[in-house]
Amino acid sequence: VFVEELKKMFLPPNSDFRYRSKFIACKQGKRSLQAFIHELRYLAANINDNASLPEPMRVTVFMDGLNHGPARTQLFRDYPATFEDAVRNRPSRILLVNACCRPAHIF
Repeated sequence: VFVEELKKMFLPPNSDFRYRSKFIACKQGKRSLQAFIHELRYLAANINDNASLPEPMRVTVFMDGLNHGPARTQLFRDYPATFEDAVRNRPSRILLVNACCRPAHIF
């Protein structure tokens, strides 16, 4: 409650609308998977009204925003229930496999 009151006091009145629209429009693009996940978490954390961004919408935006590749394919096979479940379990396995398969000079 205290954190929500601080956000209401210091954020502009329409900040929820701005952050929600940025969240919904967010795509991975040329960013890394970690940067994309960080951006979604940041935008979701700045929304005061959690009811306006339900969990199924978070999962859908994350999955639709991913670039086509192994992480997206794996997520669509297992369709996770929560955003954190999608972030924690599926893409991390893909990232570990990709990191192991890269030549040493890329690291």
